[in-house]
Amino acid sequence: MNISSMAAHLGFSEAVPYCSTKAAVLGITRGLAVEWVNDNILVNSVAPGWFPSKMSQQVMDEERKKKILNRMPLHRFGETKDIGAMVLFLLSNDAKYITGQDFAVDGGALAYGY
Repeated sequence: MNISSMAAHLGFSEAVPYCSTKAAVLGITRGLAVEWVNDNILVNSVAPGWFPSKMSQQVMDEERKKKILNRMPLHRFGETKDIGAMVLFLLSNDAKYITGQDFAVDGGALAYGY
């Protein structure tokens, strides 16, 4: 199980290294899913969107916060339990036919194309 980011799918100014490393996580996820399939190892990743964190607080003033929330269908930040629920699902037997995938947990932000 890997953690990527919605930044792996989008470009963000002043965050090119972050976007690049998260895109690399997708490549690792897909490559290992193919490489390890014969060992019955499934490899997926979760791509969080906007969650309260020290990093998001550093890049977000009230105006940007409002803009971000308006670009998400759910109009709210995620909670850590949202990521945990996706990880638990992917680790369960219900996900035994899923590998090489990246799952956005982002309140629908990628649906808008941010």
